[in-house]
Amino acid sequence: MKMERNLIFTAGIMLASFFACLAGRTDDLHYFAEGYVTYDDGIAAEGVAVSDGFRVAVTDGEGKYRLATSPDTRYIYFSYPEDARITFNENGLPDFFIRYVPSVTRYDFMMERGEYEEEFSLFALADPQAHSRVVKGQNTLQVDRFHNESVQAVNAHIATKKIPCYAVTLGDIVYSEGTRNTVGDMPLMRKYMSEMDMPVFQTMGNHDFTYFHSSCPISADPLSSTANLHAQRAFEDAFGPVNYSFNRGDVHIVCMRDIVYDSNVNAGKYHGGFSPAQIMWLKSDLDAVPKDKTVILCLHIPLVGTFSREGSNTDVVVALLRQFKDAHIFSGHTHYMRNLTSEETPMGVYEHIHAAVSGAWWWSDYNGDGSPNGFGVYDFRGSSMVNGYFVGVNGGNDYRSNQMRLYRGDEVTGGEYEYFQWNEGADVLLANVFNSDSNWKLEVYEDGVLSGEMTRMPASNARPEYVEGVVTTVPSGSTKDWWVIGYHVGVVGRGHGSGGRNNYLNSGFHMYSYRLKSPASSVRVVATDTFGNTYECSEITPGREYGR
Repeated sequence: MKMERNLIFTAGIMLASFFACLAGRTDDLHYFAEGYVTYDDGIAAEGVAVSDGFRVAVTDGEGKYRLATSPDTRYIYFSYPEDARITFNENGLPDFFIRYVPSVTRYDFMMERGEYEEEFSLFALADPQAHSRVVKGQNTLQVDRFHNESVQAVNAHIATKKIPCYAVTLGDIVYSEGTRNTVGDMPLMRKYMSEMDMPVFQTMGNHDFTYFHSSCPISADPLSSTANLHAQRAFEDAFGPVNYSFNRGDVHIVCMRDIVYDSNVNAGKYHGGFSPAQIMWLKSDLDAVPKDKTVILCLHIPLVGTFSREGSNTDVVVALLRQFKDAHIFSGHTHYMRNLTSEETPMGVYEHIHAAVSGAWWWSDYNGDGSPNGFGVYDFRGSSMVNGYFVGVNGGNDYRSNQMRLYRGDEVTGGEYEYFQWNEGADVLLANVFNSDSNWKLEVYEDGVLSGEMTRMPASNARPEYVEGVVTTVPSGSTKDWWVIGYHVGVVGRGHGSGGRNNYLNSGFHMYSYRLKSPASSVRVVATDTFGNTYECSEITPGREYGR
């Protein structure tokens, strides 16, 4: 309790110091927007936050607001209150924003009256990362796989739910990289997401930029005072605001960009963080939210990796989150899954790092850590998260009970390009439990009798060197999933030898081990998650048995 009070006190000091440094900032007050927010029954909507992405105004008793704007303003928009129904615009996006025109000052919003939802589900879709170019070795276009596999799987799961469903993407909706410009795929991905049977809110990732390259640099212009603002304009044109929020039940959901490009000629040079203007916006947005609500911050790059980076402002963001009853961070970017409880991370806020919808960039049905291509689902009641789980897509992964894969510790995995020799021993049982965190319990039954509990292995990022003609020996204690590495590197040939190898030797944070009392016994593992759900697996995956 004393530590908790100290953390809160420290957070308060940090916030006060940060915002005092910005107190002298002035605004271009000759730019402004004003108007009314009402319900469709004619009643004024009081207490609704309206924003331009830099400043926030709250409607008064008559539903009126007035907001200072600037040449950087791209949209005027409101934060859906919990008693408004989320409707759609002509592009199938949630209808909460209007394009800003500096010569126009009046922006009115009318919301459909809805009911407060005691329960709802929030789907988290990280890194669809699709483009419409044919890639050698792949049988179909990435956008087609997203449409035919992911969208269908999401809708199938929505059909099993008996409560309202909503979704947030977590960035990298398309896949611009190097000289590949996929801005033109944004409207197509928007169309495909509009076919999901629920509202989908979008978050910007590092690949979702206004295209720039050494041959076409990006820079500030009369409508974007920084190159980084210019870099987000293509995303805004396709999907709407970059920094915004909405409410469902007693949960306040915030979506933000947390990418800072370090070069105006190379989009591959960036780091995770927030500008001072974003921090001011977030503080203003959260100031209008009761502290007994839960806040979900949705972004692309995990905060745990940028928390101590100087100038990232991540520590200020976390201090703002810690003011609330409960807070969670939803992120993606890594193409692996990692759940960090508030006790495990120096941030003191639970961060859910999600596996990618695209897996290992659409080369298979798996992410680099062995988790399936898929998405997260979280159920809320009031302000409480009461359930959370992962749903895989295709390749025999498309059922909710599939939450782990078992291996023997002496397997050889791989294929024609390369083989990997595991180094734990035949009597060791390994389990990759995709969505687990430190609160999960894994019980091992040998021949039907409880034998003991599996131990979560400390994360190890050791990467063996490739030697041509020699079976690659896996370092002892490695927590990578060498079965899936054997597929991506050994069967498909991605990262074989050199060229991008580290992308396919992905980190693992959810591997468990157990030394069997009788290696010849039949084995069953029962996993119990944080919410009391149980999952079972009794099939040990052979080292060189792969789907596609």
